[in-house]
Amino acid sequence: MEGAIDLTKKLIALDMDGTFLTTKGTITDENRKAIRDAQAAGHLVMVCSGRPHDSLLSFLKEESLDDLPISGSNGAITVVDGQIIHRVLMDIHSSKVLFNWLDDHKYPFKIYTDRGIFGPSEFFERAEFELTTNPQVANPQFADIGFMKEYASKFPATKVESFAEIPTDIEIFKIYAMTPNMEKKAAFEAFAQEIGGLMITSSFIDNVEVSDALGHKGTGLVAMAEYFNVAMADTIAMGDNFNDLGMLQVAGLAIAMGNAEDEIKKIADVVTLTNDENGVAYAIREHVLK
Repeated sequence: MEGAIDLTKKLIALDMDGTFLTTKGTITDENRKAIRDAQAAGHLVMVCSGRPHDSLLSFLKEESLDDLPISGSNGAITVVDGQIIHRVLMDIHSSKVLFNWLDDHKYPFKIYTDRGIFGPSEFFERAEFELTTNPQVANPQFADIGFMKEYASKFPATKVESFAEIPTDIEIFKIYAMTPNMEKKAAFEAFAQEIGGLMITSSFIDNVEVSDALGHKGTGLVAMAEYFNVAMADTIAMGDNFNDLGMLQVAGLAIAMGNAEDEIKKIADVVTLTNDENGVAYAIREHVLK
């Protein structure tokens, strides 16, 4: 019957920053209600983010959304009801090579692991240098050092002076490097590319995120679909940036945010409203609940 609701169970994967969250980092009542309405209709909703899984779980708990399964560190670790159902680890040798290169070149960077975040003791000094010596930071879309420190205070990194201080049996999910200098960004991307076997992407114009070649959001979405026995044709992914590409490519329906990068909009099946216009809620109502 025309106009009837498709009762096939859907798995909806939502990126966090720039998608599910507003520019100010908040969850709107409308987005929250749309998620709950989708769940009430029998659908599944997950969050797939570049954020480390522990901070992602903590944030969702604060927002009373901790019932949502998650895939953190760009899909490298996938968690349902507090249990890890899938993980993709970086090679220790490659991680060490990347660490040493970033440290030698004085980039602000962090390593996401199963034991929290690790980073150089000079992280904020390096970040402040990047933010004050590059003309691109005049653009308001770049975060300021105050915001970075506020976020880091909630999820502090263990300070290390060398890779040797990181436990040898640690599980590494992702390495994050920050610079608004496009030449420096390109230099690190090129170096990581030479190593091989790595996924190199960005969640924002001023960063580079490196994981194992299979450590991307598409892998996280596939793992979640298999866990809940949902066909990939019945999955939906929403995102705005390059680290969302993996899940947008494998999803049955790829939805780009109105604020998404142009390249992301081009590969998406449809484009919804922006993250500040409740684009997630609009897409859920138009493509799941209508």
